[in-house]
Amino acid sequence: MCSFLLFSCVDHPPQKVVFHTEKGSYTFSLRVARSPAERARGLMHTTLKSREGMLFIFERQALIPFWMKNTPESLDFIFLDNQGGIVDWRAEAPAFSLDYIESAIPFRFAIEVPAGTLRSLKLKKGTHPEFHPPLPQ
Repeated sequence: MCSFLLFSCVDHPPQKVVFHTEKGSYTFSLRVARSPAERARGLMHTTLKSREGMLFIFERQALIPFWMKNTPESLDFIFLDNQGGIVDWRAEAPAFSLDYIESAIPFRFAIEVPAGTLRSLKLKKGTHPEFHPPLPQ
C-alpha cells in the first residue's frame, strides 16, 4: 500500500527501459523523478518488484551522491551519461544506509533497480539501454 501511495504521487508516466544483454532482452518499468523533491524522495519507504525501478533525471551531467535513507531494500545503481550510455554502477547498496553511493564518472541519469539486477544481467559499461520514450536531450 505504501509503495502505491508513493508511486501515485509522482506525476510522470512510467518510463520503460530495455536492457539488451547476451542472455536476452529485459524490460523494466521505471518511476520517474525529475524535480528536486521527487529526486530527494526517491524510493524511500518503497519495495520494488523484480522488474521495477526509478529513473532520476538531472539537468546536466554531474557527480551527485545518493543514499539509502528510509529505503527498506538493497538496490543497484546504474549511472548514465547524456547519451544514455552506462558509465558506472554500484551494486547492492545496503538498505537504510546513510553512506553515500557515488559514481566515479559524471552522469546525467541514474537508475535504481532491485539488488542483484546488475549481477543477473551482467550489464557492461558503454552499453546503451533502450528507453521508451527516449531520454530527454
